[in-house]
Amino acid sequence: MNASHRALSVLMSPCSGFARMRIVFFATIIFALCAHLFCWTNSMFSHDSLMIIQNDWEHQIAIGRPFQQFYVALRGSVAAPWLIGMLGTVFLAAACMLIVVLLKIRTRALVILTGAVLATCTTVTLINATYIDWFDIFMLALLLSCAGIYACTRESTAGIFIGALLLCVSMGLYQAYLQVAVALVLMMCAITLACGNASDARRIGLRGLLTFLLGGALYVLVQLGSQ
Repeated sequence: MNASHRALSVLMSPCSGFARMRIVFFATIIFALCAHLFCWTNSMFSHDSLMIIQNDWEHQIAIGRPFQQFYVALRGSVAAPWLIGMLGTVFLAAACMLIVVLLKIRTRALVILTGAVLATCTTVTLINATYIDWFDIFMLALLLSCAGIYACTRESTAGIFIGALLLCVSMGLYQAYLQVAVALVLMMCAITLACGNASDARRIGLRGLLTFLLGGALYVLVQLGSQ
């Protein structure tokens, strides 16, 4: 009984900034391996993951994803599930690190749960099941989206421009994770308001809005130039 109480006490205790980032990083990797390793090491492809050589750039540019071709040029165009799975997991784990910092998640249990939920959620599971070729690209887009919000909520004015650039690249890889950026800003505003800091909540909201507008404008310009 004492051992269980001690374990519960450790899980419910807060941890420092570096410790929680390390915990969520490895928790995400462990849960992702448990959930998706079988998919990465077995021939169970379906839907768009039947593609072996990833070279459909005209289509990707047409639907607003012009930066995918540059990433794949670095990663390699052969759809290798194990490589794609590990790269995507590292990107997802890094995104989880930023999320626990942005949302001020400090309790060990909640930090671990954050990594577990994001690594095994329906979206990540279905990407691995049907769009394995794009798993690392989508997770990189998620990471850049989170990094954009992290940058824009810093004190410096340059953070807005850096955040806008990161959001532009994120949308150029996969547009859907702009919603994550919006959700993070709204949640940060809500948390800050709950703590009684209305002025800080306004600052976060305004900086986020400026970042979205500037990032969206950059994305439109890039997309028009790539046509």
